Amino acid sequence: MDFEKFIEKINSDKTYKSAVKEILSNNPCVLHDAPEYLRNDKELVLFASRYDRLVGEHISSELKKDKDFLIEFSRYNHTAPYFMDNSLREDKEFLLNLIKRNYKTLLLLDLDYILGLKSWKQQ
Repeated sequence: MDFEKFIEKINSDKTYKSAVKEILSNNPCVLHDAPEYLRNDKELVLFASRYDRLVGEHISSELKKDKDFLIEFSRYNHTAPYFMDNSLREDKEFLLNLIKRNYKTLLLLDLDYILGLKSWKQQ
């Protein structure tokens, strides 16, 4: 997360600032009705992921397909398998990277499929 960029956006965009205040006030699903540009903002979503387990359901479809973003998201919140794009469910390397980032993601993946993956030590 680029903290300087995050602070700059808070100071320059009233809607962004309002969303951050709502997140800090424990308002669940702040991004549900948010404008698309907020639902696609990596810094805001990463920030929200620390406070709202369900935030992933409301992010942009672009972020739901972004492997690097989802791996970073998993650092703070293990729910990426709930909302990630279905095309990623067959990507063994990506799934192993999710598990390596946060072992709790394993709980949300198909165990039979995961057991068939190569050990990441062999890769």
